[in-house]
Amino acid sequence: MDLLVEKIDLKRPVYFIGYQSLYGSSILRAHQISKGLDLFYGIKSELIFIEDCINLKNFQSIVGHIKNATVIMIKGNFFFLDAINTFLDFLKENGNKMILDLIDYIYFTKWQKLFMTIYRYDAIIVQNDFIKDEIVNRYSYTGNCKVIKHHWDPNIQKQIYNTSETPLKICFTGLVRDHVDSPELNCNYLDELGIYIGHHFDQYYPCHYSVRKKNTWQALTKSNIKLSNASASGSNIIITPDESIKDIIDPEYPYLMKDDTLEEARRMVEYVKETYGGPVWEKGLEMMEVIRQKTSLNKVIPKYVELFQELD
Repeated sequence: MDLLVEKIDLKRPVYFIGYQSLYGSSILRAHQISKGLDLFYGIKSELIFIEDCINLKNFQSIVGHIKNATVIMIKGNFFFLDAINTFLDFLKENGNKMILDLIDYIYFTKWQKLFMTIYRYDAIIVQNDFIKDEIVNRYSYTGNCKVIKHHWDPNIQKQIYNTSETPLKICFTGLVRDHVDSPELNCNYLDELGIYIGHHFDQYYPCHYSVRKKNTWQALTKSNIKLSNASASGSNIIITPDESIKDIIDPEYPYLMKDDTLEEARRMVEYVKETYGGPVWEKGLEMMEVIRQKTSLNKVIPKYVELFQELD
């Protein structure tokens, strides 16, 4: 099947630079975006990963050929490298337009390291309007700051669960080791609530779980990936109204929590159990299908093309 929407010729070649090829951020926001650009618009791109360049001592040999191009730097994997400013300045001096795909890196840095380098970028991709407002208004960034939502992983196959035969499992899919022992994160009460813990890429459960404390860095800056992946797998999700999902989830979604308390989490778990397989459950799945459509790769890729063209 021909997936080409329109053949587009950009003025500049496109490069994605990440740290390690098998990181989740590299798979989703480098490999898959690169493939989508080619499939939908015939735009070829090159992927470069600099895991072996920790101290940037030999970075010229790795990126020296990149000239007069559009370069997308994935996440914040570069901020812990030595001489990051030298690395960015080298690419800028070669006539490249630099884009930072921030994803959720603000959560890990809480701004400190981000603004050591932010003004060297011609554009920044962010996950929601809160982050955009902070960068543009609070920190007077004058480049192109664009909200591009996280797509769901196209490797996920949508499931049709027969609820009369499929036992209900409510699952947190992620790396719990990154979340424990912090009052602001969503993994402290999984055992108490009977929430199953799944692998980051193991998405096949009737109901997912993503609960964060309001106005914490996670709730303000993390992406919509958990919501979107749940929609892609044909599941419902218990979820708090975090900044990155507010504009893509129906406010009447039945399993959208009213607040971030443990009591509300308990109530919602019981509500899922009570409604599993019934009309409320099915209505939730209909709303999740709308999210699946909104955050598919073919809806996200045009935003990248638009940004590239704005920088040309």
